[in-house]
Amino acid sequence: ENTVHRYTVEVLQIIQEGKDDLKLKTEKKTRNSKNEVIDLVKREACKSPKLEENNVYLFMGLDKGGKYELDKTSFVKLWPTDPNDDDKKKLDKFARQHKCSN
Repeated sequence: ENTVHRYTVEVLQIIQEGKDDLKLKTEKKTRNSKNEVIDLVKREACKSPKLEENNVYLFMGLDKGGKYELDKTSFVKLWPTDPNDDDKKKLDKFARQHKCSN
């Protein structure tokens, strides 16, 4: 099946960018606040995790001309919320070490 899922994802933090800047869009969140988002596309056959609202994920992949497609070259991991979770500690450390200077 060739079904395509489209997601609009709020960008909380850019840890590291490739040679091109991430193409963010500004979206009005509420009357007084805005957030920066990107659009992601995922084919039904893609084995990356199902994205769910109100969860935080680490995305790593290629920018395909301003389009962000989750495919076999992408890495997606749910970012744990429990401060005692070893995966969360490792991801937080990774983010600190590789954070963009922007």
